[in-house]
Amino acid sequence: MSTKATWSGRHFELNMSFATLRDSQWTRLINVLWEDNRLEGPFVSRFVPGEPRPEKVDIQYPAPTATYTQHGLLVLGEKQIGVDILVTRSLFECISMIVPSGMFGPSIEDLSLIAVHETYKALALQLYQTVAFEIASIGWNRDCQLLGELLSDKAARDKFLKMGNFLAQDGVLKALGVSASTYMEAMPGIRWAPPLIYPD
Repeated sequence: MSTKATWSGRHFELNMSFATLRDSQWTRLINVLWEDNRLEGPFVSRFVPGEPRPEKVDIQYPAPTATYTQHGLLVLGEKQIGVDILVTRSLFECISMIVPSGMFGPSIEDLSLIAVHETYKALALQLYQTVAFEIASIGWNRDCQLLGELLSDKAARDKFLKMGNFLAQDGVLKALGVSASTYMEAMPGIRWAPPLIYPD
């Protein structure tokens, strides 16, 4: 499978948005991310299943106002798929993990999609224990969900809550006018809102 074929299509994303973090918090966060055994890298170029792993490169840490991408792979049992890690520390602070639909082959019904979804959720909760994010959303082209934007845009807020498939701090839900008890507690202080309809 070619790089062009595997790295094309829609993006299945995990987006974790944070309040303003210090340099030391970013360093801890990025280290824990790349040390997780479900993620390999970072690599000098994008990973393509069936091809040799690209060479490893040093982990990047974001300076204030930095935005960058590093490449890796997710380990899903016997299967490995390419992922891009986008770090934004500019107008907002966010880490995004992106798998293009081309990685799932000709059928999006491939069980790998469910495996990526579960891996995203597990990774997000692992990172939350290191440095707490405000919101982590999972799905196709979700983008970073920012509390300030959701508070000021009722249509965006309604769409976000209707879609589900996110983790959010109890305080974030309260700010959005939602009782934390509406959703199941994933761990102390954070709730899991399941998807209304499983993402296709």
